[in-house]
Amino acid sequence: MVLALSLLLVMVCGTNSALARSGGVMGGHSFRSSSSKSRSSRSKSLSKTDGDDVDEHVTVRLCLYLFAWIFTPLHLYVNLPLINTSIIKLQVGLLVKGGSLQNNLNRIAKTTDTSKKCGWRDILRGTINCLSRHSSRWISGYSHKDLLFDSDDPEGRFKQLSDKERRKFDEETLVNLNNREKETITSQEVKDQPKNTYMVTVLVAAKGWYKVPTITGRGAIEKILLELKYICRLHDRIQGLVVLWTPQRKDEVLLLEDLQRDYPLLKPFNA
Repeated sequence: MVLALSLLLVMVCGTNSALARSGGVMGGHSFRSSSSKSRSSRSKSLSKTDGDDVDEHVTVRLCLYLFAWIFTPLHLYVNLPLINTSIIKLQVGLLVKGGSLQNNLNRIAKTTDTSKKCGWRDILRGTINCLSRHSSRWISGYSHKDLLFDSDDPEGRFKQLSDKERRKFDEETLVNLNNREKETITSQEVKDQPKNTYMVTVLVAAKGWYKVPTITGRGAIEKILLELKYICRLHDRIQGLVVLWTPQRKDEVLLLEDLQRDYPLLKPFNA
């Protein structure tokens, strides 16, 4: 059914589908307290996972940490590293009629001061509310969490994940990052927009540890959104936030097959 709707969009919108993939990006980051030591070596080791698999060094160190606490008093004598930062990635695919999703995200990007953490909190809160209002339109999702220790490089990892998602756009047509703004106006108003497929990615780096279940259905997305609301209340913990959405242009169509190609880890939901 969803595939049929996507094919119908191609016939209805004609040449509009030939537009370059547009994307919106908003947020900011500040890792002033992050340690800069061994950044290059950490970045090289992290890049091997391509940003999607759990790092082996995290698993090993967690196992050592749990062993020390449960079976021996080793934690009293060994300086085991503690988890300093969690980087959470949530991706939601939607099939929405009209431009309400685009309009809301565009408005948030254009009106928020992203030079401060309170602005990042407002972006996160607004994005959560926007996704929640369209919960019946969720068609797929994906989640991932990186656990970074004191000796790791959270800033490098965050930028690595952010850059990877931004490269999926052919053109960033609306940007507001750390109060550096850019807008490319090329689209025309569409009075009666049909259903269109959208992708929204939320990337958050925050101090501490948070529950991020693997997405197997819509209920998991709801749990992650609740956890992100908790982070909103503790916005001083936020070290970085990027929200990305596509398409950003109102007259552009995102085909379901394009969504599946560019975001292959998405878990599709049954209608």
